[in-house]
Amino acid sequence: MKKEIIAILLLALLFGGALYNIYYMDSLAETLIVSVEDARKSADAGDFNAAETELRGAIDLWMGSDGYTHIFIRHPEIDSATDAFYELLSDVKSEDSKAAVGSFEKVEAHLKSIAGMEHITIGSIL
Repeated sequence: MKKEIIAILLLALLFGGALYNIYYMDSLAETLIVSVEDARKSADAGDFNAAETELRGAIDLWMGSDGYTHIFIRHPEIDSATDAFYELLSDVKSEDSKAAVGSFEKVEAHLKSIAGMEHITIGSIL
């Protein structure tokens, strides 16, 4: 009976950890997406300096989260999201509004995809 209780507690702990992981990644992704959207609004208004400042804040948060991301997220996903951030930064710094539109969407798509991969689905269990 003691082994069964320990096993149940371990499973509960693993499930709780998975739920916290989902919450944390959703929170991180949402914070980053809001920053990217704010940068987009600034760029759309022609204020590329404000867009760059907002975007650099998002990049700093993304890079500062590597203690978490490098453990829980696949490295190719991290690399592609990081590349997307810096491509967007390049477009914003060059004040290329047309290229920036696609780059903004690319960063947001990467972040939503990474957050979505952490969610528990029937397909991920079976």
